[in-house]
Amino acid sequence: MVLSFHAGLNTTFIGSLPLSDVERAVDLVLAHAPRVPVWPQLPAYPPESFVAQFATGLPGYSGNPARVVLDTDAPGFETDLLRFYESYMESVEKWPEGLDARFTLTPEIARGFYALCERLPGLAEKPLAVKGQIAGPFSLGTSIKDAAGNFIFHDPQLRDVLVKQLSLNARWQARTLSDRAGARAIVFIDEPGLAGFGSSEFISVSSEDVSESLAEIVASIHAEDALAGIHVCANTDWGMVMDTGVDVVNFDAFAYFDRFMLYPKKIRDFFTDGRILAWGIVPTLDPDDIDNATVEGLLRRWETQAADLEAIGVSRARIVDQVLITPACGTGALSPARAERILSLTAGVSAALQGRYCS
Repeated sequence: MVLSFHAGLNTTFIGSLPLSDVERAVDLVLAHAPRVPVWPQLPAYPPESFVAQFATGLPGYSGNPARVVLDTDAPGFETDLLRFYESYMESVEKWPEGLDARFTLTPEIARGFYALCERLPGLAEKPLAVKGQIAGPFSLGTSIKDAAGNFIFHDPQLRDVLVKQLSLNARWQARTLSDRAGARAIVFIDEPGLAGFGSSEFISVSSEDVSESLAEIVASIHAEDALAGIHVCANTDWGMVMDTGVDVVNFDAFAYFDRFMLYPKKIRDFFTDGRILAWGIVPTLDPDDIDNATVEGLLRRWETQAADLEAIGVSRARIVDQVLITPACGTGALSPARAERILSLTAGVSAALQGRYCS
């Protein structure tokens, strides 16, 4: 896929904010990331929790955000499963007019999506891109259990259902956001669970299972000429991640830059392909790191890391053109004050770097 996308050290965010006022959340996004705004996910509202928000539409899910389980033993489950596949096939064949609502986000479970969409057409300046997000198949599939208490990612059929649900949701987001903004969409696949990939708990999960699941979603996003991104907020197998065909890789550069740099050839090839690195330079994990961070200190940290990338053969020109500046992770579990500080720091680092390299 030819990106033809120039990131230019612009700011974007992971999505989650610890707010209940959706209009305030959109105000903050547009103030701090006007060039690549993102719809805010507000997990303080239970239907917008990471798991419940994207479980909606799966066969066997009751819709209760406090208990996200697929009741695979229910008498009507096989019928629901058949209806799911029929809806999926019809949605693909008659796209987009025939899309079943089960593959979308409703206003009841994604207030931030609809609030941002309301604002996009009226913006004084058209964005460079607009960002959406879904829960990743591995993270979601190792958070939801079936009636027997097993994670659904381990069941090939339930994993397939999950991937197809997420694929069409991502494609619908890409089309809707692009239409509303008049700009290209970027849809991130949020995979915090991949930090545990390869551990004893998931030893039976193969890299092929993960890669194939991600690749199907990436292909669905690409069908809308949108960019597919992935976010992992800790360390993982970055070589596997970069091999999935994603266009944007977002990582915690504040805490895990050294781990990311263990893949120099993959990183060089990634940049040579014209793909985008979303550089999570602003800390989100440790309260002391958040409170003590300054734009100047983060700039020094970024410059040191950029020099390390140059040392493995990635030119400064490529870095400037193919990097977005982000926080290390979402802020949904933090206090509102710390979340706003993180957004401000991220925008500050981006503005300072653009002043240094893009003027």
